[in-house]
Amino acid sequence: MRIILKDISSKIEPHIVETFKLIDEYARGANIPFFLVGAGARDLIFAAIFDIPTRRGTLDIDFAVRVKDWSQYERLIATLLLSENTKRHGKIAHRFIHTNGTMIDIIPFGDLESPKGVIAWPPSGESAMSTVGFEEAFSSSEVVRIAQNPTCDIKVCTPPGLAIMKLISWDEVYPARKDDANDIHYILTHYVDAGNEARLYGSDKDIAQSPDFDFSMASPRLLGRDVASIANESTLEEIRRILERETRDDSELRLVQQMQGLVVNREGDLERNIGLLRQLQQGLSEGMAHKRR
Repeated sequence: MRIILKDISSKIEPHIVETFKLIDEYARGANIPFFLVGAGARDLIFAAIFDIPTRRGTLDIDFAVRVKDWSQYERLIATLLLSENTKRHGKIAHRFIHTNGTMIDIIPFGDLESPKGVIAWPPSGESAMSTVGFEEAFSSSEVVRIAQNPTCDIKVCTPPGLAIMKLISWDEVYPARKDDANDIHYILTHYVDAGNEARLYGSDKDIAQSPDFDFSMASPRLLGRDVASIANESTLEEIRRILERETRDDSELRLVQQMQGLVVNREGDLERNIGLLRQLQQGLSEGMAHKRR
């Protein structure tokens, strides 16, 4: 993993940095690896690092913590609550609020998953959540410096990892997660601008050399290749299943219609967004073929 040495502390609001530091202090103290996911990761990568404006403000900050069992997770939460900097918020088991007003979600993954790729909140185990893709997203995360004097470095989910998590999350609770659809559209349309344009004239020049090359469709194809490079076989199969269902000719186009809140009669936008998903599929297939060589 590489540290992005650019100092972005001036681009992050003080209360957000304070929240990052709190989680970093207590997770590290408990020897629990963690990384930033969700809209916070999107904003940090695209807006703070690459100066690409995001469409909606971050309403909360999501962290994923890699724990051995529920006891380890519960000890971390108990320690956080004892610090008096956070308290539980509402009835959602993983949601908290910092005294500075920042909402915090802390999602566990790792050895406590049962079966693999699923967590079920104790004691009843009735509230289940998919963690498919979390391990790959964590392994491919990058370390980013978010504060100086003293320094604070945290792992942040990269756009390919975020795309995996967003697709799985959107599919799991459709139609409730419209924001996931918006974020998927955002990544599909901006990925090339997040440090990837040079690849079109280097490692991935075959895309630009295609007779029907369309620069606006380069982002999803590059993204698909990168998703394939980090995801394991079972995660790739799940992503392929979702994309196949959402792009086939008889599809209800649920994802396409939710991307940016589209309405059915905006035919041009519908066609364009189907194209984005199909380019993601193509890049995914190309990346998988490359991986098998």
